[in-house]
Amino acid sequence: MHKSVVCPHYGRDEDACDVGCGYISSHDANMIIRYCSSDYSACNKYRELDARNRQDELPGSQLPIAASTTPAPPVLGLFSYGVAATVFALGQIPALNINLRFLCAIVFVAALCQVIAGLSALKKNPLQGIALSGIGLFWISMLAFNILPQAGYGFVPGTLPMVGYLAVWGLFSLIISQGIGDLSRVCRIVFSLFMAFLLLLAVAHAISNPALMQIAALVGITSGLPGLLLGLQHLYRESLKDVMPELSDTGKTR
Repeated sequence: MHKSVVCPHYGRDEDACDVGCGYISSHDANMIIRYCSSDYSACNKYRELDARNRQDELPGSQLPIAASTTPAPPVLGLFSYGVAATVFALGQIPALNINLRFLCAIVFVAALCQVIAGLSALKKNPLQGIALSGIGLFWISMLAFNILPQAGYGFVPGTLPMVGYLAVWGLFSLIISQGIGDLSRVCRIVFSLFMAFLLLLAVAHAISNPALMQIAALVGITSGLPGLLLGLQHLYRESLKDVMPELSDTGKTR
């Protein structure tokens, strides 16, 4: 029997576990009922934070050399998604006239990093790993279907196949954002906006509406911003630990 019926991480740090912090959503209420107030040892997030705390308590000589500089797979995956989504969405705006070679290179590297992050997260959280890897493979497929044909390599798919392809991936994003129980709030926001981006893009292709295409591009850029901010925030914290470790340890930078 637990010494406390409430999870020790409940409502303490939104960056570690956002359940109980700020607005209580229906997902948060479900997690509180199922885990936080009774059986928190069965929660994946609790086990992850508990393992992380045990690692932090090890002596400095036993810590891995790259532990403080290597971003966690979800952070790397979301940041890579933010880069790919933002660059691809900007490429859908004709007025910007972005160089296609630059666009292909950025999207490919970001998609590859996202696939690697997903494969790294498979053992710890299989559903999260599948989600990150799947979206990374989607960006690689969009290189073949949308970007490379514009540069003269291959053929652009017909309107109906392209609309169906985007709609299927939009439904996949909907399943990820609403069907995975232990998904963080940031991931839910990202995948929900990604779903809206793909569905708007599908409708814009179906009716050949340039104005709707630009609206879809703005939604795509918005969906990439949380991932970019999360990655930059992680980089800022790690840099601050190297420069001023005593300040970051006291928690004054939050």
